Amino acid sequence: MRRGMAGRNRTEFYKLLSRHELDANDFKE
Repeated sequence: MRRGMAGRNRTEFYKLLSRHELDANDFKE
């Protein structure tokens, strides 16, 4: 597993969710 890559993607992923809270609800089932 690539922790660096996963960590970085996770940060960007959450950043996107923060920008699109509406989409975040869909991801948060």
